[in-house]
Amino acid sequence: LLVDTAWTARDYFVVWAPSFGAAWEGMADSVAQARFLDRAARPDQEEIFVSNPYYHHPTLAQIARPVYPSLRWFDGSQSVVFSPSVTRPTLYVLAFSGMPSEVDQLFPRDNLVGSQYFPSGIYRGPPPPLFLSYQMTPNDVRTEVQKLLDDPGMRPVAGQVTDLMQPLGARLDGPVRPGQTLNATLIWKVIQKPPPGQYQMLSQLLDQRWQEISDVEGLGYPPEEWRPGDVVWSRFRIPVPKQTAPGLYKVQIALYNRDTDQRFPVKGGQPGIAGLVLGETRVVASQAPPPPDVVLNARLGTSVTLIGLDSPKLRDGALSVTLHWRADQPPEDNYTAFVQVLSSAGQLVAQSDSQPAAGELPTSSWLPGEIVLDPHRITLKPGLPPGNYRLIAGMYLLKTGKRLPVVGGGDYVNLAELTIPAQATSKAKSSGTVTFSALAR
Repeated sequence: LLVDTAWTARDYFVVWAPSFGAAWEGMADSVAQARFLDRAARPDQEEIFVSNPYYHHPTLAQIARPVYPSLRWFDGSQSVVFSPSVTRPTLYVLAFSGMPSEVDQLFPRDNLVGSQYFPSGIYRGPPPPLFLSYQMTPNDVRTEVQKLLDDPGMRPVAGQVTDLMQPLGARLDGPVRPGQTLNATLIWKVIQKPPPGQYQMLSQLLDQRWQEISDVEGLGYPPEEWRPGDVVWSRFRIPVPKQTAPGLYKVQIALYNRDTDQRFPVKGGQPGIAGLVLGETRVVASQAPPPPDVVLNARLGTSVTLIGLDSPKLRDGALSVTLHWRADQPPEDNYTAFVQVLSSAGQLVAQSDSQPAAGELPTSSWLPGEIVLDPHRITLKPGLPPGNYRLIAGMYLLKTGKRLPVVGGGDYVNLAELTIPAQATSKAKSSGTVTFSALAR
């Protein structure tokens, strides 16, 4: 019993007590943050921002009671606030639980005026900071805001959320793969403080038909803290589901009232869309697709190769065929792919026209070397005579109708010869057999 007691005491006082876990469970970062505020903050001379995921944390209310009423709050992990219109210095005190992973990009190291670290690290790593504090002059704040806006990855965003917030720029990291997380950054400015209410921000990943793939909620800057002129850096981490197909996806941000579940309207944005469209990003396949059943390697123009196709299948009066394209270099324009069925006399009897992957992968979004699967469903007219037909494919620019030339001559690629049996075009017949043979090239 004495031995067990000794080991228990050792584990608790020697191992656990000075560990990161013990400090974390005891909210040591908020305690250290509050103590620094109590001894160093000067609310009569400076603006004071604190980052903490717990809005109005009671630890700060108790330990930093003299300065507590002057504190301005943001969560830090999602949003960081700058006030470039303020004419006096600003003190930032960032707790570990509310510290952005990009802290070194958001705050100059030369402006660090206070810090304290955990007694030990996570998984034997170096001890992380309990808090970091930065003091910035009005010019420092304006300089940091401009640095954020000068990021080469920043793109303009059309519109503004009524008279509440105006986007200044957005950045979408990518490409991403299914199962990963897409980082979207929005820089926005407060126009005016919203009326009292419960507000939230919704970030969505949408396909080309505006269907939601995934979403995440979070504002990170309580609306009651908003002041006109504030510039807010917000980072949204949007999960990309594992089953997400390769494609070009939109990212949209919407502000809504949680009490009514109503979105605030957007002025000057995309017509009919109650949200700010931050831009588009690519989701790429986790692995290369299997090779086509038939290899063609036909070059179209200077940037696209039709590698081949999978064997056509006939079902419910429609012919299904999947083309395999490769981007030798990203096309500058968005081309429409076509697949046509021609009679033995060369007459058009059926066709399918669409941007690749049913519109989800416009050619201008292709990445160098990427292989794109492009399924087409070609409805055959009822009563189509049985016999021999030819299958061709190519690409054209919709606004001009001009086809991409095929290297070696012509403006289309011969895919295969088909023999369509009698009654194969009847929808009453669930399936039929198509005799398929590749054309020699």
